[in-house]
Amino acid sequence: HALIHDEDGIREIPAADLIPGDIVCLEAGRQVPADIRLTETVNLRIEEAALTGESLPSEKNDTALTEKVKNPGDRKNMAYMTTMVTCGRGRGVVTATGMDTEIGRIAGLIEKGAELTPLQKRLSDLGKILSIGAVMLCLLLFLVAVVQKRNIGEMLLTAISLAVAAVPEGLPAIVTIVMALSVSRMVKAGT
Repeated sequence: HALIHDEDGIREIPAADLIPGDIVCLEAGRQVPADIRLTETVNLRIEEAALTGESLPSEKNDTALTEKVKNPGDRKNMAYMTTMVTCGRGRGVVTATGMDTEIGRIAGLIEKGAELTPLQKRLSDLGKILSIGAVMLCLLLFLVAVVQKRNIGEMLLTAISLAVAAVPEGLPAIVTIVMALSVSRMVKAGT
């Protein structure tokens, strides 16, 4: 639920009924029902750990920003949906609801799937190259065996076994171990 301020005074409505432009009142112990541009604050602190990762409540004010700030945690004049008011009170104008909010944007990114990191892309490419190389070597081994007039069934089984064994399914684990060891060395070296 959200406390809104309109011509009838302050009243409580379901948060789902909020629309951009509504004036919402915030007070300690309440969850922020939408993304809100703060217009009035009194000792307002909001816990934004779910959004920014900061463990301490963030101090908020109603001062307009003089420059464009991309990081939500640095926008001291904004309160974001699903965060909790831990101290003080405030009032502001709803700027976004539902999937248009910052938390909705994050949910959308999670839903559509995160893009692969450069390391993941390179590992995928390396895995493909190694797999293709292994299959080519197995085919070459099979062809050599056929030329040498060996048992074709036995050589086919050997070639398939080698191809399966050569596919680098342990590559991500090896890279993780190597990276952990590298970070450990960097910490010891103090870099």
